[in-house]
Amino acid sequence: MSMSTRLKNLLNRLEVLKREVEKESKRTGNYYNNNYNTIPLDFVEFNRWLGLPIKDGREHDIYPYELDYYNKVKEHRLVIVNKATGIGMTEITLRLMLHAALTWNLGNKRLCIVSGTRLEHARELLNRLEGIITRRQKWLIKNKDHTSIRLFNGYFFKVYPAANIDAIRGLDDVSFIFVDEAAFFRLKDQNRVRDAIERYVAKTYPFIVWVSTPRGRAGAFYEIYNEALEGKNSYYALTLPYTVALNMLLDEGHIELQKRIKGRLFMQEYCCKFIESDDSIFSEEDIKELII
Repeated sequence: MSMSTRLKNLLNRLEVLKREVEKESKRTGNYYNNNYNTIPLDFVEFNRWLGLPIKDGREHDIYPYELDYYNKVKEHRLVIVNKATGIGMTEITLRLMLHAALTWNLGNKRLCIVSGTRLEHARELLNRLEGIITRRQKWLIKNKDHTSIRLFNGYFFKVYPAANIDAIRGLDDVSFIFVDEAAFFRLKDQNRVRDAIERYVAKTYPFIVWVSTPRGRAGAFYEIYNEALEGKNSYYALTLPYTVALNMLLDEGHIELQKRIKGRLFMQEYCCKFIESDDSIFSEEDIKELII
């Protein structure tokens, strides 16, 4: 057999092998190419490719309010979201951050997640992100440890508990900061988080997103949101009551039940109203004055 014939046969075998690998990769979802053509730039298509969010045992497509939120973050960069409970904003924010790390050309490689008062709380979000990725596209993760996930392209997610927010100071590679359920941090932790992360606006100009259900009339989340509504800071304020997700992620039966169970707190948890607790001995203003 001549050299040219052997070379031709070898190339044919390689072509067959390539087709088999591509076929298997498409079946399992573990594929990409060097120019990232397989990662959809469109956010809706990206989530279909990634695997749609699941709630109550079924997949949910990206709803209009979620897509509007994605576009608002991309447009305004500094965003604070006052949202109803149960409308999927934590999940959609993790997906937004992942899409940003893969397609937005952020430059700086560190994406920060601030959540909970203890490291265990923050790790829960990291585990949630890992689950989103590994469901269909586990190849996106290059390596991980108990506080971070590094993607194949060098971008990485790092978690920070609110009670240890000093660890986020002094960095020079921050591109995105997500503060989850900040209204439920201790008041002093909310203020320390705000001080630590807003320093980066002048330093690396990251995307900063605060997302929370309201809880009382005190704390950094309450203050930033109201300042934004009044045009007194650089944040874009987005308000998402339960009605935006009605008959999508929330059904009318659930809402009616919550109205009966929650009483006046329904207005806070589902209608984005900042109210004081029925059983509070001190007002939020009294408590705030005690915080040093």
